[in-house]
Amino acid sequence: MVEFKAASILIGPPRTMLAEYQSDPSLARWRRTMTAKTKRVSLLIVGLVLISGCSSIRGTVKHTVLGEPTSSASTAGVFEVILPDGTSVPMTMTALRALPYQQITLSGNHEAGPSVTDVLTAAGVTDFTQVTVTGSGGASITLTRDQLNNEVILSYNKTLGTAKLAAMTIPEPQWILNVNQVVVK
Repeated sequence: MVEFKAASILIGPPRTMLAEYQSDPSLARWRRTMTAKTKRVSLLIVGLVLISGCSSIRGTVKHTVLGEPTSSASTAGVFEVILPDGTSVPMTMTALRALPYQQITLSGNHEAGPSVTDVLTAAGVTDFTQVTVTGSGGASITLTRDQLNNEVILSYNKTLGTAKLAAMTIPEPQWILNVNQVVVK
């Protein structure tokens, strides 16, 4: 009998046991239960492997402070303010976020950011007659002091680390995207 058990481990149960196993309802129920449990355990193992794989990916993602851009724009200038004397003042995302922001809504779109006048004040500008805002592709717009109010804002994109000139008084196609320079005269 010992030899039979050793042989059955190596080659499986004898046919008589297999027939008995299939005909016994309690053993068939046990088999279904074990099959279901095996599936659940297999799914659990696969899930754990996937989760552990995701955690190693998460370790390679650069975590940033909430609201900070993913680029280095928080330390580098998002744009620069060129003062009348020719000196340049870099405006970082951190500096923009520290300023009070205004919110405008146009055609259902919400734009928020500091007013241009607040940005100029933060850059040390006390007196000016006009500003020229330049953005991507060389697009620019010149605004007089009288045209600037709290609704002419530099709306910033926290994710991209960019700013755009937006205003209720300026048609949307004339808004300046990816502002890179504000020249003060």
